[in-house]
Amino acid sequence: MANSTTFNDVFEDIKSRVSLSAKGKKLKNFNRQDFDRLAKAFLNTPDYTYLKAVSKGDSYEEVEVKPVQEFRQLIRSILLGFGVDKQEAERALTDVELVKNASGIYEFVAELVFQYLSADKKFDFPQRSDFTGSIYLSDVAEVTKTHLNPQDKTKSVTKNTKAHRRLDKKSKAPKWLKHDVTGK
Repeated sequence: MANSTTFNDVFEDIKSRVSLSAKGKKLKNFNRQDFDRLAKAFLNTPDYTYLKAVSKGDSYEEVEVKPVQEFRQLIRSILLGFGVDKQEAERALTDVELVKNASGIYEFVAELVFQYLSADKKFDFPQRSDFTGSIYLSDVAEVTKTHLNPQDKTKSVTKNTKAHRRLDKKSKAPKWLKHDVTGK
């Protein structure tokens, strides 16, 4: 299935090849080739949609979002800005195989999100009916710890970790999935 080009086919192929640990847990890993294949299939699926959950009190309303179509509108406006004929620029909206190679998209997306987080911002993912979450960077101070050597319990080991940044997340059940079961 490595040559399939539809988003759903590539997604299902990647998902079907997730490895399991000896205890049967899914192993989360990063595979750059899989990411590039999925990005290419994504960008070449102009009718891709997802449902974003918009909070309405204790409930939500689903709104259809077309991220690929919005991205292609951006490409169209860039082409027009460079003087490309309007009819030719319109092809960016409809051509199924607009992107031949998506290898640069990883660096672009990763650096954009990293720089945004580095500006002391958090990145909120669009809410879904069963998901809400955001990521942010935290500063971790330098620390020195001393503990017993696991191999030789009579000797101490001192380790120093320099100041660094850590990716943190905030994710909880959407409020419409929480209900008071004790009564009021």
